[in-house]
Amino acid sequence: FKLILIAEKETVYNTFPTPLINRLEKHFVLTETILLDWQKEVLKELKTWVEKFCTITEWNENFRTQDAFVGFQHDTPASVIFQVTKQLRDELNVYQDKDLADKTSEVFKHSCYLLLQMANPDALIRLQRTALADQQKRLCQVYFSEQYHDSIIRFLQ
Repeated sequence: FKLILIAEKETVYNTFPTPLINRLEKHFVLTETILLDWQKEVLKELKTWVEKFCTITEWNENFRTQDAFVGFQHDTPASVIFQVTKQLRDELNVYQDKDLADKTSEVFKHSCYLLLQMANPDALIRLQRTALADQQKRLCQVYFSEQYHDSIIRFLQ
């Protein structure tokens, strides 16, 4: 028989006994592995945007991506692209992701918008010291005026 166990890598290595880990056949599954080629291109662009969003150019402070985006993990950008692609596919009544290959800029824009919903407010203030300083005003406008961060009730509506 085969036993399939799905667990986070950190959980396995931090809580499972070593003899059990040694006996398991391990496979790492990432959202990135199921993306199509055009989605992987968007992923590269999105990762660059995230890096620019989080890298302070004038300070020696080390801000991590997790400091800027609540709950950010290595697989978050790929998951966001996967989610945005599904939403666009449903909106446009398209049946396959490959039919959205000409919509890469729209997927990128929506992915940035979704990641912006995860951002901490102080990360937007720090944008003036990043490579995205020229976009700070627009991103703050979206974050504080178009998105709902001050009321769970408004968000759910």
